[in-house]
Amino acid sequence: MNISAFQEERRQKKRGLFLVFEGTDGSGSTTQAQLLHDALRKEGARVWQTYEPTNGPIGNIIRLAMSHRLKISDDKRVEDRELAYLFAADRYDHLFNSTDGIVPKLREGWNVVSTRYYLSSLAYHASNDADLEFLASLNREFPPADLTFFLQCPVDVCLNRIQKTRLVLEKYENEAKLNLVRNNYEKILKDYPHPLHLVDASQDPATQH
Repeated sequence: MNISAFQEERRQKKRGLFLVFEGTDGSGSTTQAQLLHDALRKEGARVWQTYEPTNGPIGNIIRLAMSHRLKISDDKRVEDRELAYLFAADRYDHLFNSTDGIVPKLREGWNVVSTRYYLSSLAYHASNDADLEFLASLNREFPPADLTFFLQCPVDVCLNRIQKTRLVLEKYENEAKLNLVRNNYEKILKDYPHPLHLVDASQDPATQH
């Protein structure tokens, strides 16, 4: 889909709003997305909540890999690249599939609230600037969210929350990885050209703003 056409549809109010929550694991993105979904529904808006990786065919493969139930490769670089391609394929399906794709929902007048979108791929799969360039090219054709909420939260707070709520830690839920992810987010968001709202996510979820 042409990105400028997507933005023009919103300008002419021919579609709903696409709202995305981003942040490191444990920052509370799922909780905040649910709170926004519930608040908008209470006001009478048509709202559809979703997330990445999805529960679609490709998303389920990713979830198996993230939970250590599916081994992709012994080579970490190969595994990271393959996961990056899988996330991009899952995202394409998430946007455009005819059953519950984001773009069809928006065109039907639904407001879509998603936990994670393409900024997560850049933050989680990059180890250096070359990786960021590769990932940006892989996700370049995906339309931006109308508004992205980035949840700012110290890594130690995120890890404490994760350890309290997870029986098994996923692939990226460790201090070294989350520090890298947070640094990547800061680098990406410094020049992010689309609407962005920063949220202090170190507080109780009900008081975040």
